[in-house]
Amino acid sequence: MVKVDINKSEPILSKLKINLLDLFFPARCVSCGQLGNLFCNDCKADILTISSQTCPTCNKISPKGKFCSRCRPKTALSGIASACYFREGTIKEAIHSFKYENVHSLSINLSRLLIDLLGREKISFDVVCFVPITKKREGWRGYNQAEILAQAVADHFKKPLIPVLKKVKETKTQVGLPKKKREQNLRGAFRIKTGKLQIEGKRILLVDDVVTTGTTLNECGRVLKSADVREIWAVTVAKE
Repeated sequence: MVKVDINKSEPILSKLKINLLDLFFPARCVSCGQLGNLFCNDCKADILTISSQTCPTCNKISPKGKFCSRCRPKTALSGIASACYFREGTIKEAIHSFKYENVHSLSINLSRLLIDLLGREKISFDVVCFVPITKKREGWRGYNQAEILAQAVADHFKKPLIPVLKKVKETKTQVGLPKKKREQNLRGAFRIKTGKLQIEGKRILLVDDVVTTGTTLNECGRVLKSADVREIWAVTVAKE
């Protein structure tokens, strides 16, 4: 009898599974539906990459999305950098499919945008973490899209992923709320969960999919700062 090393056979089985899925469920562009890739060439060209980062508050041109000297005292974050604009079309369809329709394979395309952004802006970090969702929401959705993206970034740069934050309060949707209401809505929603000693004095990279006003990222930054970290950079795939 031939003994099979299960560990060694796992990559082969994974490739076989992927090939079978490709055979019976071929990839289609998330935007136009064309067969072949999740992003066809035409729709990929539709993605509006951000060439110049700006201060997240006043929109003044600022490398790495760093808060300018005037806006910096209002936040615990060093900056917020985004790879592209969240507009109608490919990137909006992709993030929606990834976030709500379980198209996990899109994590490869979306995390690549983050990886390219980090290389382009030369943002240095020691530890990766992500914006958490409540256990209830994660149980309903089945996963946290920000965690998947953060894991891909951590793996690429060979940095530890530490899920140091937890969301302890269900909050109303932020859509349509003015800034003050957004801040009140999120106040007390996040806490340090674990790994506090592992992040003290470290440069933290906080990952999320989309930033609108920055309220969520700023609140996460405020909580992270209580763990005596050195600095906190936030990155997102897209910004509105």
